[in-house]
Amino acid sequence: NPALWQRAKDTMEFCYGKELEFYRLCRDRIRATGYTGELISSNWKWESNVPHYYNLAADRDAGVIDRHRYLGNASLLRVPGGMHLADTSIMQCADRPFMFSEWSQGWASPCTIESRLIYAAYGFGLQGWDASTQFPGGDFIENGLPPINSVMQYNNQVFNPVVTALYPFILRQIYRGDVAEGTI
Repeated sequence: NPALWQRAKDTMEFCYGKELEFYRLCRDRIRATGYTGELISSNWKWESNVPHYYNLAADRDAGVIDRHRYLGNASLLRVPGGMHLADTSIMQCADRPFMFSEWSQGWASPCTIESRLIYAAYGFGLQGWDASTQFPGGDFIENGLPPINSVMQYNNQVFNPVVTALYPFILRQIYRGDVAEGTI
């Protein structure tokens, strides 16, 4: 239906224009303070297809491209190419830094170790990400231990010793070049 397509196109262009307007206003006000560092618009994204590219264009205009992803409890390898990482390349822009500032696997996942190693190999290795930080959860640590209401989530937290112990191996894998960035 041509009328529905026109409505969808008008909506995408309206949202894109509003995003640009807001990000540019923020950028100008931040720059007016004398700040010259990197800027990030938002980790929010439209899910797919043409709206995704409108949103990505607005984020590109702002600076660093940042995204978030949350995984379930199953292995990332359960479906070839379907590990929430295979489509990450369409979230990058060649002339902008790219980062995943928040990601996490399900709280009770038996694949906690696997996900960190795969994210590092796939993201920093094959896709050339510039930064990634794992989501630590919404609870804070008190006296070196998580509060009782987050014990169920402890398996997945950055402060879990099993998780933390992986980071030297991940860094070695990246800096040694065990996985090389792919060509565009």
